[in-house]
Amino acid sequence: MAEDEKNNEYDTDEYSQVAKKKLPAGKYWDEALVDKFTDEMEDEILKLVKDIDSFAEQQDEISKIVEKILDISQDKLEKAKRDKYKYFSNCIIFDKRTIYRKHMKFFWEKGFDKMISVKVNSERLHILLLAYAVYYG
Repeated sequence: MAEDEKNNEYDTDEYSQVAKKKLPAGKYWDEALVDKFTDEMEDEILKLVKDIDSFAEQQDEISKIVEKILDISQDKLEKAKRDKYKYFSNCIIFDKRTIYRKHMKFFWEKGFDKMISVKVNSERLHILLLAYAVYYG
């Protein structure tokens, strides 16, 4: 194996040790903060979609709801006041009768970066919010 390949090789033992370390409170996204964000977003989403009776006939309202969900998500992520994090969110709303599969893979720092999945089901809709907190420090 060439020297460059050895230097670029992924060291899983070292990487998993970093991911398992207890991180200092208040600096990184921990499970408590993730749970708080998830609970708050579930409540916000349910409030926004409660009056949707028809996915097909209320597309304008659903488009506005998607925008509101994304705005609320970004605001809540930023209000966590974690330095050196970048945030982005993705929201999908679809009819409850729709079959949907999504696959994603990431290469990131497991100990610091978070992908928060918020799934909400109303009477007529499936809502999936994916919020990402990526540490750049």
